[in-house]
Amino acid sequence: MLKLETNIISSKGLQAPTNQDYITEIQTSQGHLWIVADGEGDRGIKASRVMTDSLRQYVEDHLANNAIELLRKALIYTNEILHKQMLPVEGVVAIQEDKQIHLAVFGKSKALKGHNKQLEDINSSNGVLGQQAVLQPQIVSISLEHGSQAILMTKGAFLQLNYEQIAQTLFSSKTLETKNQELIEKTLQAGGQYNASIALIEYPNINISENVGKAWKTIRPFAIPGTIIAILAIFFITAHYTRKDEKQEEEDEQAKALRERQLVERRKDSLAKLDAKKDTVIAHKLEKGETVGIVARKYNSTNENLMELNILDDKANVARGQILKVNVKMIYVVDKDQTLQQIYDDRFKRWDKLGVTVESIVKANKPANLSGKLKKGTKIIIPALKKDK
Repeated sequence: MLKLETNIISSKGLQAPTNQDYITEIQTSQGHLWIVADGEGDRGIKASRVMTDSLRQYVEDHLANNAIELLRKALIYTNEILHKQMLPVEGVVAIQEDKQIHLAVFGKSKALKGHNKQLEDINSSNGVLGQQAVLQPQIVSISLEHGSQAILMTKGAFLQLNYEQIAQTLFSSKTLETKNQELIEKTLQAGGQYNASIALIEYPNINISENVGKAWKTIRPFAIPGTIIAILAIFFITAHYTRKDEKQEEEDEQAKALRERQLVERRKDSLAKLDAKKDTVIAHKLEKGETVGIVARKYNSTNENLMELNILDDKANVARGQILKVNVKMIYVVDKDQTLQQIYDDRFKRWDKLGVTVESIVKANKPANLSGKLKKGTKIIIPALKKDK
């Protein structure tokens, strides 16, 4: 099987609440498989995952006369599952067969081939996968030559890019990973309105040893003069690739620095939005001995605020088991395993003069739940900011 270079990447974007795309590449016994899934509707995440799992399972468990037939049967099988569960999906599915890639494009997703600085649309007129009970998939085959590339994109990625941007990146001398990162950065610069997922596939140019081998075959009849020429050829080819590698390293460093700057800027924007976000209201069940004042202090609130929020007057009595509404800053969901101190230093220390400290966070929660390293997904109550400080 011909060895191809490949890189996949997926981004939630800046405005979408969740990433409903699912992208993967799998080396199966039947061939290299790429799946770029873009789930539709309220159950988009599930739709993308069901599509991916069904295709992978079928390809790994079945044999066919050729890769096209295998892909066709896998798509029909997957369409039936998606249709029964009412899970529509757009996307691109591709499988390698030596120097050919067979692929099917669904909905408004996109596939392009790049070669000799020219982009070619790969047209595959399929509707949305899972929308119809019966599917007759249209599969297109493309041949790869040295230096040619294929790009598989979800609708969200293609809508935020144009052909000029894609060509400029695709035909640069950068690594495949750097190219893909650059394309995703361009979708974010365009507003990041949609989820964006991209798979890049490349049949690389002939390497140094192959170039030297070809040169040697040409000059071999010339014996000793040919040997000298071969040595010179090796020298110049090696020098060329050394310069190219040094240039690539410099470009990679610049791309890395750009990504780091953009991450810092996005983090600043994220924190600014968090500061401006309105308080969250939670429900607190009174325990034995608790009063309005005790609950207010527990969450950095005030008696007046709690009484107004719960429509209580000065003479109102509260009792054990009663539910009170309380303003807090937010409910934070831990995004990676960290201690409370690490989370506080990273995200909330800037609020210390407004009453949000490690101690106040512990006070607003059950202390036993905040000891040691907190698991991803743990929910933490962040008490209200004290506006008067």
